[in-house]
Amino acid sequence: MKGRNPNQISIYQKNERINIAFHDIICVEAAGCYSIFHTRNNNIYVSCHPLKYYEQLFAKASFFRINRSFLINQNYITYFHIDTRELILSNKLQLTVSFRKCKSFVTAVYGNCQKLKYKRYIQKLNTSNLTANI
Repeated sequence: MKGRNPNQISIYQKNERINIAFHDIICVEAAGCYSIFHTRNNNIYVSCHPLKYYEQLFAKASFFRINRSFLINQNYITYFHIDTRELILSNKLQLTVSFRKCKSFVTAVYGNCQKLKYKRYIQKLNTSNLTANI
């Protein structure tokens, strides 16, 4: 498509095309064969593509699939508890990282140099949990 921005997607909703920048998407939720987009301005958009389609589309962006139902933008993580695998996003959505994805999720968060604040936060959680359990 001529003039298409590679950092945004187009969703057709109510006979109009809506462009959403990747950095505005907090998470994408699976709803059967549909996907529900939660954006940072608290709008919700529905797309007719399944979550797997967007997982492939967002592969090079800072998105991570935490379980069967959610694809999250790592830039909007406000809290992650490594023992319970509990995750809270900036829109106060509380999610659980699946057991099988937890190790790769922590690696993805640690591996991205721009996410140092999350790295430190997870390290603080690790040390506080260790001292609380002793």
